[in-house]
Amino acid sequence: MPSYSRRPTEPIGTIGDLDGRFWLTIHCTAFGCAHSCTYDPADFVDTLGADYPVKRLLARCRCQHCGKRGATITISHNVWPPGSLKLRRERSSL
Repeated sequence: MPSYSRRPTEPIGTIGDLDGRFWLTIHCTAFGCAHSCTYDPADFVDTLGADYPVKRLLARCRCQHCGKRGATITISHNVWPPGSLKLRRERSSL
């Protein structure tokens, strides 16, 4: 039986370290707001660069729902084919 780790086996410091194997879920920490969004890290590479630290994303995050700053980031394994998250977002906005 394969071994599944709950955490990445190597340290993740930059957006480039995620390279399609992981997703970022950003959760709003404002009181009374439970909004969260899941992103493909490639969305951030285009604007911030592959060497941008994941921890610095927290300072840039602003909730799309309530407008407040303050967030936590969850990194999860990408189990869908590349580009599928973007396609799912486009379909849900129709």
